Amino acid sequence: MHSKSFTLIEILVVIVVIGILSAFILVGMSSISESANIAKGKSFIDSIDNNLLLERLSYWKFDESSGITMYDSWGTNNGTLSGSPSPEINNLECISNNCLSFNGSTSYISISSTTMNLSTGTTIIFWARRNELSTPGTGIEDDILGNGTSGYNFLAFRQSDNELQLETTTNGDVSISSGLIKDTNWHYYVITILNLNPSWYQDGLLISSGDLVNNNLTINQISRPYYFDGLIDEVRIYTAALPTSQIEQNYFLGLNKLFKNRGIAENEYIERIVELKTNLTQS
Repeated sequence: MHSKSFTLIEILVVIVVIGILSAFILVGMSSISESANIAKGKSFIDSIDNNLLLERLSYWKFDESSGITMYDSWGTNNGTLSGSPSPEINNLECISNNCLSFNGSTSYISISSTTMNLSTGTTIIFWARRNELSTPGTGIEDDILGNGTSGYNFLAFRQSDNELQLETTTNGDVSISSGLIKDTNWHYYVITILNLNPSWYQDGLLISSGDLVNNNLTINQISRPYYFDGLIDEVRIYTAALPTSQIEQNYFLGLNKLFKNRGIAENEYIERIVELKTNLTQS
């Protein structure tokens, strides 16, 4: 029987084909993973929203298809697309319907000024997807929510180490999370503040807590004075804060529901339960 030996060119072609197929598989797995995370996030946030519905202050869906007004679907703090160029309406890669794309240099939303009392309770929820991670040591922030008049009432990604920070006084008192943002996928964030004690949740898990000095957090802009570079969607603010135990219970119930309805695979379900258990042990 005649056996054909492979030439070098044929072997290289096979290697290239295998590489292309592997890339498709990795991209597909990444897409599935992000989709599962988005599904978990929607379930988790819905559970918090149900608990805090009567305390909801503002809710910007960013679902407008045109114009410069971003309506507060719950309250009266409507926003105006600002900057030159201003944020762009995106309808392809969003959490729910449309979202907004910020260019990192000029685009922001000006909203009616609203002040929360951090002693009586505040909750902030938002989705964000950064265009790129920061270079360590740059010392620049990507603003999510801010007060452009005072410069220090804002929630931002800290560029130097890709963490979150919250500043509430002009002296720069800062509460910084310990959770690193390791990719440019969509992630959901929940910040609860009660008795000047903020707790940070990334993708449903507690990542850090700290202390603040100022009783108030005043917000009148989305993305500024340090412009955000990426997508933002579904921003909500409440005038109350859920205890950590309640949030963790909501996260657990949401995971169980998703697993029961085949929204996530068994291995990911087990992984998330282990992460939650670790969080409970460390908190």
